[in-house]
Amino acid sequence: MFKAGFYEVDITPPLYLNMAGYPNVRLAETVLDNLYARAAVFEQGGTKVAILTVDMCSLQQSEISEIYDRVEKYTDIKRENILSCANHTHKGYPYFAKYAEDKTVRALREIFICRAADCIILANQKLEDCKVKYGEESESTVAKNRDYLMKDGTVRTNPGRLNPNIVKNVGNIDPSIPVLFFETADGTPKGAVFSYSCHQDSVGLEKGYSGDYASLISKKMKKQYGDDFVCVFLLGCCGDINHVDVTRDFIDKQYREIADKLFPKIVSAIENSEEMKDPELANIKEPIHIDYFDADAQMLEDRIKVYSEMKTWYWIRDMINLYLKEDRKDGLELRVQCIKIGDCLIYAVPGEVFVDFQLEIKENSPTKKNIFASLANGSSGYIPTPEVFENLYSYEAIPRGYAQDTGVRVKEKIMEIAKKMF
Repeated sequence: MFKAGFYEVDITPPLYLNMAGYPNVRLAETVLDNLYARAAVFEQGGTKVAILTVDMCSLQQSEISEIYDRVEKYTDIKRENILSCANHTHKGYPYFAKYAEDKTVRALREIFICRAADCIILANQKLEDCKVKYGEESESTVAKNRDYLMKDGTVRTNPGRLNPNIVKNVGNIDPSIPVLFFETADGTPKGAVFSYSCHQDSVGLEKGYSGDYASLISKKMKKQYGDDFVCVFLLGCCGDINHVDVTRDFIDKQYREIADKLFPKIVSAIENSEEMKDPELANIKEPIHIDYFDADAQMLEDRIKVYSEMKTWYWIRDMINLYLKEDRKDGLELRVQCIKIGDCLIYAVPGEVFVDFQLEIKENSPTKKNIFASLANGSSGYIPTPEVFENLYSYEAIPRGYAQDTGVRVKEKIMEIAKKMF
């Protein structure tokens, strides 16, 4: 029998810490929505797999490693069988490494690691026989590709609302909302895992903690299915996707509108879902070596010129840092992962991967039931399509350190893993 356990832990930090996600300092002055770690643990046929998602902009490998140490100490779940990811809210935790000298942040880091690990441990204690159902819906009015063709022939990221120089949008979105729904043998709703591909940066101006639209959806799901129901949100590939409609004026707290649109679609997906018969559970996580971007002096000069014209000073800072970091020559190791639940695959990729990679993986997937988790198993910045690197006006084109073929190699590696599982 397939078993599932869910749990969530409040991880809301103290006020007046910097909320990660922007180059400027934004101290949290209030709590709009409490921040959570949420976990699901699955067991079938002697295999245990865990999923952890946290309300923060990114989750680094150093914290992940310590979380896994604690989970392995107190459970029989192996670290290679854990998928961990951030939901990329821009109203969450500070970057631990950046503020390592702050005694509050140092103390918070230790508490966070214990509570995130305990979330998995407690989900493991909640394991019980469950029925597994899969459903899917679509919502195409929320997500917007943020790259636009301009009248001067350039393609620019986030060119501004009501900009008269915009000609048209030039990118794709993925409107799908895949949902795995779990209920006990007597039909009691237990939890869900769902995904959507749109940046979690829609709360607005107020300086307060929030898990963005995923937080509001979680609250709505509890009203629908009970207070103990846990909704595990996985952010799909959306490196070039946000909610900004350039034909409308700014809307504060737009995350409410987004949640109102997505929630009924999730419920519809559940109501029309099909039960899996004797679902098999499997997991494969494998490393992939990535080279760093080779920034030469001419590239540095060209980009600084363009960025100066655009007055995007922190882009210049990022480019100079990349050029000067000679210690990056050996590259780094990323991790990709697939979890198989019945005939559904959960694809977990590192960083902010562009949606075109997700669409291509789905097109070639061995199954029609696909869920994606980005920013998984460690954050690694934007992973654009190769051609975007040639566009000096694209926000995501700023070399974050990774070679132009990184996205292609991640895609090929995870597709290789997926084929092993069918």
